[in-house]
Amino acid sequence: MSDDPRAELRALALWHTRRRMVDELLVPLLEYGPVAVDRVADRLPELRALVQAEEMAFDAFVAMVGERPTHDAVVLELFARSGGSETE
Repeated sequence: MSDDPRAELRALALWHTRRRMVDELLVPLLEYGPVAVDRVADRLPELRALVQAEEMAFDAFVAMVGERPTHDAVVLELFARSGGSETE
């Protein structure tokens, strides 16, 4: 478990970036129904590599935050701070 909130945010950002890469590859490939099967099949090695990178980034993030309860998560803490300063 990390005590560095910035390291946690970097790990979360890395995972989010990797997840978006998977989504951005799949969206155009899956647009046109049955033809999509061929498109995905043609790019399957690339898709597998992106999914593996995304899984590794997610596992690293989970390992970093450990067993910390959700209400103590740095992301929620930062949202609470930004919400409080806007209403003051």
